[in-house]
Amino acid sequence: MIDPQEVRNLEPRNLSAILDEAFRIYSKNFLRFITIAAIVQVPVTVINLASYLNIPGLNILSSILGLIVSIVFYPIMQGSLIYAISEQNFRQPAGYDTAYRFAWARKGSLILATLIASIAFSLMFITIIGIPLAIFFGVRWSLILQVATLENVGPTEAISRSTNLVKGDWWRVLVYIIIMIIISISISIGAGIFMGLLPLPVVLSTFIWAMINILIFPITTAIMTLIYWDLRVRKEGYNLEKLSQELEIQDTHQHYRLD
Repeated sequence: MIDPQEVRNLEPRNLSAILDEAFRIYSKNFLRFITIAAIVQVPVTVINLASYLNIPGLNILSSILGLIVSIVFYPIMQGSLIYAISEQNFRQPAGYDTAYRFAWARKGSLILATLIASIAFSLMFITIIGIPLAIFFGVRWSLILQVATLENVGPTEAISRSTNLVKGDWWRVLVYIIIMIIISISISIGAGIFMGLLPLPVVLSTFIWAMINILIFPITTAIMTLIYWDLRVRKEGYNLEKLSQELEIQDTHQHYRLD
């Protein structure tokens, strides 16, 4: 185990501090994070592009395959990002392969928790009367990927655990999520305006949008992971010793980052 003398408690953060830390982590690990995101996003984009070949039956096949790949591998990709983001609290960060191995070991919970929440959310959202419920539960379930990755629990436990963490802080988490969405939309709008000025072919345009998603995924995941840490710090006294156990860091020469 890591020397308890080195423990530095994680501190509660307000919105500004969460955003500052998220962008600090993102900028410091830019290449590693976009590599993790690209490993899934690029193949999904290639599969989706097959629909533009106008080959009979290929459109449907590529759509089905793209959906399956998205359902299976997007949660694993986000779990890998959560691991990589969390590991930034420690020295000697591991490579993207280690992050994917860690998330792969939790693939069942990541995939099923995401699928259950997504289906329930979609069923509520398709009716006007269900939209308030979709927003309510969407916020309550917003941390299931962080829970499934770091706490290594089953899908239903991840959903209930996320609900319990958000309980009592629903409005604050909603505000944080809205800010995160605004940041994502702003990046997308800026890119869309730029692309609208250029006569780009469909294939190139599709790949550019894929690159934009690759850039956005790590920052949104970092923000949600920091929200997750913040709630656990406030409610459970969460610290780096506990995080090191969840990340399965056993090297006795590993030290906490104090910078």
